[in-house]
Amino acid sequence: MQLKKFVSLMLSAATAVGCMISTASGAQASNLLSGVALGGSYKGTSVYVSSDPLYQGYPSYLVNTLKPGRLGSGWNLPAIDNGDNILPNIGNFYGMDFYYDVPNFGPNADGNIAVVIQTSDGFSRIAGISSFLNSTGNGYNGWGTYLFPSSFSPSFSPNQTVLRTVSIRYNGGIGPIYLLYPVIYGQNSDLNYASFNYKTLPDPRFNNQ
Repeated sequence: MQLKKFVSLMLSAATAVGCMISTASGAQASNLLSGVALGGSYKGTSVYVSSDPLYQGYPSYLVNTLKPGRLGSGWNLPAIDNGDNILPNIGNFYGMDFYYDVPNFGPNADGNIAVVIQTSDGFSRIAGISSFLNSTGNGYNGWGTYLFPSSFSPSFSPNQTVLRTVSIRYNGGIGPIYLLYPVIYGQNSDLNYASFNYKTLPDPRFNNQ
């Protein structure tokens, strides 16, 4: 009888621990995306827009930095202070895309955007971008960019890195732009614009300083 009680208690404890682990791991990941607007001397702005101006179908953020040269506005994937600031685990990182709209059929913002990623080892890497003209209409040029593991400095080998966070940082050099449609590719799954919920109030800092 004592053995049965002991086994029953052990099974109950194991079940409780399993539930705690499951809850904890679920709470660690976040799919809440946010705009970023830095205050103070940066004077960055970020305004949530439920439908982008060019394609008129995707959530976006109108971002600008009123003092060009400062990386004072952009994106956080995921939003800060949500869960443990970790993206859902997509396995090893293969690459990512994102798009932005420039008013008045404006030029690309290649020299004004930097992408910073943090991997599961806590190490951060940075990349500049090289955009292509994806679409034109409604007074806007839509630009897109592809990034791969080799795009980042320092580079890392494909299929060997689990992504933790991403921030896309804009310095306002060509005026306001709309950031939209992030896609992140992994060994096990992908994240795209439909994978995220969108925070309407901007974060006051980037998620990987």
